[in-house]
Amino acid sequence: MRLVSKILAILVMGLISGLAASPLAASFVDTGNSNYVFFGVFIVTAGIIFLAPTGRRAWGRGSLICGVLFVAMPLFVTALGAQVGSAIVADASTTGEEAGAAIGATLGAGLMVGASMIIGFIVGGVFLILGLVLVLGGRREVVIIDSAQTPSIKR
Repeated sequence: MRLVSKILAILVMGLISGLAASPLAASFVDTGNSNYVFFGVFIVTAGIIFLAPTGRRAWGRGSLICGVLFVAMPLFVTALGAQVGSAIVADASTTGEEAGAAIGATLGAGLMVGASMIIGFIVGGVFLILGLVLVLGGRREVVIIDSAQTPSIKR
């Protein structure tokens, strides 16, 4: 059952981590390396989850990875916005409207980063808290020793 839980955690959390890293992958589309980003994120996530000792810790590790990626999503969107903005300004240079294109690209990139900050911090915070509870939580055993029933040692 532990292996089934780990495999399910690898599939679900790998898919979610790939979704969180999709703006980073989209910024590599021109170079043709976008599939490598998804593959790399999935492999790293799968490796960390598979090495977990229990299914609960596997889900916790996956949640922590997804949380970190969602919190970092504004950085990924910033890179994507800069690339798209420079492409827009370069295309507008043929028509002589660089100023308007630069203003529009800056506003659009700012709105994208702002939206990703709201979504990334909220969803990332939920995943981080869930991951910490799953990784650090667990069974606690408390041993109570009743001093009235234990024999006392006299010297």
